[in-house]
Amino acid sequence: MGTYDYAVFKPRWGAFYRTCLETLLRELGLDTLVFAGCNLPNCPRVSIVQASERDFRLALIRDAVS
Repeated sequence: MGTYDYAVFKPRWGAFYRTCLETLLRELGLDTLVFAGCNLPNCPRVSIVQASERDFRLALIRDAVS
């Protein structure tokens, strides 16, 4: 991994559930998240809702989800 690559283990569909992701993003000063992923009704959707609940700005790349 490169200098600015991070890996976060995700135990459930949502990227924020029991992870350090929010802390990491806040420490990096990030407020906008861009989403892509497989099976939109599951992992991407749950992560988008969780990010919205935490007041992140959101973008979904339509051509990058299934």
